[in-house]
Amino acid sequence: MSEYLSSLLNPYFLTDTAGVLVSFAVLFFISKKSMEPRRQLYFSIICALIGLFLGAHIMYLIIHLPGFIRELAAEPASSAGEFFIRLFSAASGLTYFGGLFGAIAATALVCRIFRMYRRPYMNILAVLFPIYQMFGRIGCSLAGCCYGIEYSGPLAIYYDASYIVPGASDNIADLSRFPVQPLEAFFGLVLFFVMLYLYLKNREALPLMFIYLPAYSVIRFLDEFLRADEIRGIWGPLSASQWIALASIAVSVIFWTYFKRKKEASRI
Repeated sequence: MSEYLSSLLNPYFLTDTAGVLVSFAVLFFISKKSMEPRRQLYFSIICALIGLFLGAHIMYLIIHLPGFIRELAAEPASSAGEFFIRLFSAASGLTYFGGLFGAIAATALVCRIFRMYRRPYMNILAVLFPIYQMFGRIGCSLAGCCYGIEYSGPLAIYYDASYIVPGASDNIADLSRFPVQPLEAFFGLVLFFVMLYLYLKNREALPLMFIYLPAYSVIRFLDEFLRADEIRGIWGPLSASQWIALASIAVSVIFWTYFKRKKEASRI
């Protein structure tokens, strides 16, 4: 019981919960401006949360799958039960990109099933994600699972041994680090206000998700150079998140080209 209560008091859990609550408060505010039925809006966001949770874990597993396979080859599971326990353990972490893509996929699926026009729901998701991201990055910083390069300048973060997460942050104790997660939290707040302004001004005129996605991807690609934790996965010269960010930018450029051509064709 005490372990369960301590997990609830984990700083990441608390900040993540705060992010969800604030996101729903923002949703309540902007739902008054939306033309979509409020019940459908809340239902789509709840489904997006489920997609976020599943996507974040699945992407984490995919990123760390080579290591999981190597461990399994070195020490095979003695039973199916042990295999699944180890599999779930390998997928116990979370990735922001995985959560984002999972939420987008869940929202798209709900809109398709119930024959709802996707853009209004995706636009609202684009407003909510950066504010949720801000709280999540604060939680990462407080939990010590993600950390920056060694740095002793202004706003440096110092972690003592109590912040060590075995296998994730073994090297952070007694070293000051660059505040990369608070920096991303700040940019998340900036993106939130930009997305909120664009939504209130345009609502359905622009596909806001394809504004937020490349904007965040550029930020993430650059701030990955300031991170030192290996929990995010390293693929060759770049981190896994940087490769995903580059792919997201490419997809967004392709979509915007298609969107502009479609809009120009409708004027003819």
